[in-house]
Amino acid sequence: MAKINENQESIEKFIQMYDNGIPNKEIGDYFGIKPNTVCYWAKKLGCKMRGSGRKNKYHNPFEHKSPERDYWLGYLFADGHIQRGVIDLYSVDLEVIEAYKNFVQGIGTMTTENYTVNSGEIHTIYKYHIYSVDISEWFMTEFNISSTKHHNLDPSIDINWDIIKGYFDGDGSAHKVRGFTLNSSSKIWINRIWDFIKEELDIEAKINQYLECYKLCIWSKEDLVKFIPKLYQNNTFCLERKKIKFEPFISNDNRKLGELREDCDVNPQPSQPLTKLEGSETND
Repeated sequence: MAKINENQESIEKFIQMYDNGIPNKEIGDYFGIKPNTVCYWAKKLGCKMRGSGRKNKYHNPFEHKSPERDYWLGYLFADGHIQRGVIDLYSVDLEVIEAYKNFVQGIGTMTTENYTVNSGEIHTIYKYHIYSVDISEWFMTEFNISSTKHHNLDPSIDINWDIIKGYFDGDGSAHKVRGFTLNSSSKIWINRIWDFIKEELDIEAKINQYLECYKLCIWSKEDLVKFIPKLYQNNTFCLERKKIKFEPFISNDNRKLGELREDCDVNPQPSQPLTKLEGSETND
């Protein structure tokens, strides 16, 4: 629970939430104050009181189609949370947040949260919040996104390579040895991605189910040589720490490719057995 006056960041967040029409109850719940106290703080911080005729509207960075826009849509589908009044994007990579902030032209606010991993080390997750009723409601309607998209993700948009790249940076894994994997809790979404790929390329893949997660896996070196250049064909932002692992496939360097195993499918299995996704048209 944040306190309004504990730092400049909390003050800015309060002003942004209030100016963008977030209900007083939601603001109060966030800061741990009563709804009528929200009005007190709004006056104290110099906000234009609601009903005064002023309407603060941000531009909508997601309206106009472009490779960059589609990349960020893919990332939000993977590591975003959208509900009425706010669009959140999460990442453990600060470079992602900075690039996203540049794309949306700084209309949001960044916060951080520390968490402890199994080794005991403390890591940081970065969060970028866009507080806007207009933009969030447009986003949810335009792309058929619900606030519980985790298991039912099926956005109303044609898939392309930029969307896949953004989704991969948000919820995929890159392995020099084990190839490319993409994860989703939505069976419909993971199958839609595979349907797009197999229409574009003559390659093989597997979709496996592990607990509640579906994994699209491309392990063959021969297939990765075809697939990876397509993934990075547009010179938009991407997560470099993942891209660099695929450098041999991007450069098509015969020497570097020769150092890789012919078939990367040698150690792909988790500690528990995977179950083939029912109804999937994948290869055995």
